[in-house]
Amino acid sequence: MALSPDGHYLAMGSEDRTVRVFETATGKELSHLAQSGPVPTMALSSDGHYLATGSEDRTVRVFETTTGNELWRLPPSDYPSDKLDTLAFSPDGRYLALATTDHYRAMPYYRVHLFEAATGKPRANLQQEGSVHAVAFSPDGHYVATGSEDRTARVFEAATGKELSSLGENGPVHSVAFSPDGRYLATGSEDWSARVFETATGKELSYLAQKGPVQAVAFAPDGLDSGTSALVTSLRPLRPIPRYILTAQILTDPYPVVIVTRESLRLTDLIEQACSGLTRNLTSEEWKQYLGDTPRQRTCPNLQ
Repeated sequence: MALSPDGHYLAMGSEDRTVRVFETATGKELSHLAQSGPVPTMALSSDGHYLATGSEDRTVRVFETTTGNELWRLPPSDYPSDKLDTLAFSPDGRYLALATTDHYRAMPYYRVHLFEAATGKPRANLQQEGSVHAVAFSPDGHYVATGSEDRTARVFEAATGKELSSLGENGPVHSVAFSPDGRYLATGSEDWSARVFETATGKELSYLAQKGPVQAVAFAPDGLDSGTSALVTSLRPLRPIPRYILTAQILTDPYPVVIVTRESLRLTDLIEQACSGLTRNLTSEEWKQYLGDTPRQRTCPNLQ
């Protein structure tokens, strides 16, 4: 699934080898795009004009969002890959980044391929040392950053593919994000931290310790208050009792950064949360109705 940055369009992939594009304001289906396999990854350009899809058979396609016209496709024979990891457009719409995993003589190779978004012409290959979890372009499209399983975030020159800096972490990097002016890069890692680096030098400016692995980071717009915290969703919504939650925190000092953290969820936390919204425990009749012969107990100790 992909949502355009302006919020106007929503693209949804399906196991039936199709992608559907909807207008979010009305729910109207704009296009129904046939694919050659299930579509695990896709991306919409910043202006919502283009949609890129990556299917399980490793074919990449770029479409006009509203008409469904296919502009170009990249078959697996045109680039070495066993697996498509992620897709991302540059904010100016000039480039499409494609992260892949390939194997040669049982050795894995990881790359981020840069193409001209309008034509599919190859521009650069960015070598990686681990599978790529995240790709982000600077707002002006001059730089591209990657977050990898190899415990690094890397910054490249988009036009040439030249590596400018390699930023070491203590765990796999799940998320990378540039500040609106492109001067700073935020990273979120499995090592329970978010960091802010200076893009031009790679100098670490801030280390923000968290309560769990950081799944996402983003620079917040002006005007957001610090200290805001909210429950977003469960990572395992199909389990009777979720094991993790994602919490979002907004920090403004020294840089406005939004951090989404995965935290372990205990059964006692669920009980405490449920009891906070109740006025009493179950009556004997209610307990018998819902829990049968299970011995009755006071689930919320502070309630009657």
